[in-house]
Amino acid sequence: MLIDELLYFCDMQYKQNCFNDKHGHCGTNCSHPLQCPLSCEACLEQVHFPSKFSNGRIEYTCSNLLNYYVCKYSFKYASEIEYAFNTIDQMLFYPQYNILSLGCGASPDLMALEQYLLKNNVYKSIHYWGIDLNYRWQTIQNRIYEYSCNHNYVTRYICDDVTTLFLHTNYKNFNILVIQYLISYFYNNNDINEITEFYKALISNVIRYMLPHSVIIINDVNSNRRGRDYFMLLSDMLTSSGINNIAHKRYFNYGIKNDYMRYGTVYPTINILYNNINENIQSYNPWEVCSSAQLIIELR
Repeated sequence: MLIDELLYFCDMQYKQNCFNDKHGHCGTNCSHPLQCPLSCEACLEQVHFPSKFSNGRIEYTCSNLLNYYVCKYSFKYASEIEYAFNTIDQMLFYPQYNILSLGCGASPDLMALEQYLLKNNVYKSIHYWGIDLNYRWQTIQNRIYEYSCNHNYVTRYICDDVTTLFLHTNYKNFNILVIQYLISYFYNNNDINEITEFYKALISNVIRYMLPHSVIIINDVNSNRRGRDYFMLLSDMLTSSGINNIAHKRYFNYGIKNDYMRYGTVYPTINILYNNINENIQSYNPWEVCSSAQLIIELR
């Protein structure tokens, strides 16, 4: 399985880098803008919650941090997408799977699709395009590419900014569009005002050219203060553009503190969909529950 191969690879890369620096983290090569907290997990907290750390790291500007990230979050992110796949009736009937993944990182949606198809005994072609602005993912994405070649998947990665990539070029024939933890990234970087223009470009040059009965999955932080309330704007803009669609809101009942976190239909469980977390990965304190909010849009 892709998730097993990639976790093994990132674990080995992380430990090798830490050994070379003779620290339990990135060590003397740490690219933290001010002061290294001596913990990659603490660095991740700074990136994900910038309002809590005024002098913290704000970007994934460290390749070894990404190795840690993959080991910590892959089970959670892949499971959240697989839960979404399980709600989409037409998924099993696609002649092939053409995925466009925005903010793809280490491609947890490809991990999710592989396991989803295996569980359902479906053996069809997979064509996967992943787009991410951070060039530091390249080593990990090259490993995914090697795995894909050995399993007859077609993968392609583009390092570019999604806010400008779709302005003038058409991207055709996708039937699955995944926007995973990208809206909150806009929010964290004070770019939430760019969402409308981003959606316009996406509709004009991607969604209009998607295959019949395609789906769009937005999976992100369940917080009305971190961009979640912009999910439905995409469905509304599709309707205004004459594209018939049905939108389904879903969420995981993890740490629900108020009614604002009840976003549509609750999933029956928050458990990750993997039971093979080995001892090596346990050292990264991996997430073993799902916590996101989702908007699943079916194009009609």
